[in-house]
Amino acid sequence: MKKEAIKLIALPLTRPKPTESYGLIYLYHHNPNLNSNSNLTSTTTTNQQKAWVNRMTDFGAKQWLKMGTASKTNWKYKIYMTGEGLMDKIPFEEWAMKSIEPSAVPNTRLSNLEANHPEEKSIKSSESIDPIELLYPSLLGPSEKLIDWLKSTLRQKEPFHQKWMKYNLLMSPLTLPFAILPIVPNLPFFYLMWRAWSHWRAYRAIKYLNTMMSHGLIIPRQSKLLDKVYNESSLSKEGKDGMVLDTEMSLRLKEEFQWNEHCEREIERAIHQAHSRLKTNENRNENENEKEKTS
Repeated sequence: MKKEAIKLIALPLTRPKPTESYGLIYLYHHNPNLNSNSNLTSTTTTNQQKAWVNRMTDFGAKQWLKMGTASKTNWKYKIYMTGEGLMDKIPFEEWAMKSIEPSAVPNTRLSNLEANHPEEKSIKSSESIDPIELLYPSLLGPSEKLIDWLKSTLRQKEPFHQKWMKYNLLMSPLTLPFAILPIVPNLPFFYLMWRAWSHWRAYRAIKYLNTMMSHGLIIPRQSKLLDKVYNESSLSKEGKDGMVLDTEMSLRLKEEFQWNEHCEREIERAIHQAHSRLKTNENRNENENEKEKTS
């Protein structure tokens, strides 16, 4: 049985400024084979390690959600709400990158691919690795332009996540004095470690995509389904607040692509952040105009 291709789905959030090629774009990662019996790695040990990581991640997520069910006067609930607020401030671009599951990255075959010079693009090195489909709506223009944008974005973000992963790890020992406090857990330590893990996930995913990109294994394909959703939206005509994607459209996309609740939450977070950034830019421009008038 042939495996369904792994997909990156480019979802435009805002219209570009006159000086920009693109506005804000959310890259949604869809891997339909994660729960299949397909062998993404060459060793059973690697599969077991990845299964262990996924189990620990799921356990941590369940424990975190459990804190949100506590009484509103309980310290656990207050910590949960504070944590949710902090997570909502993490850029959606980071959430998008770290959503690429570790088990989606074929480590052994990818290592062999990285060993080859990118310019060689030997068929022998890449024939065993399935390409990634990059789906996009026509409003993003030619596929070459989108690929150039993706290359530039990945090139900028790789050192960023590597730097902050190391920074959070180095800062974590400074939180050890908080461990002497009774009852309340060492929250600063857990937060820094979680941020280090988050940056590591994003950094690892970017390295993976960079390698796939350099060997021509990310294939852009215009999606009629995305065109339908975007073209039928009133935002495509009105251009309200510069947004081209809203929560109503995300619900349609969820139905069409059969996304789960977690994916819906991530896309909604991206929409809210994009809207907030537009408002911040508008306020900044208004303040600058007022200063020019008074000067």
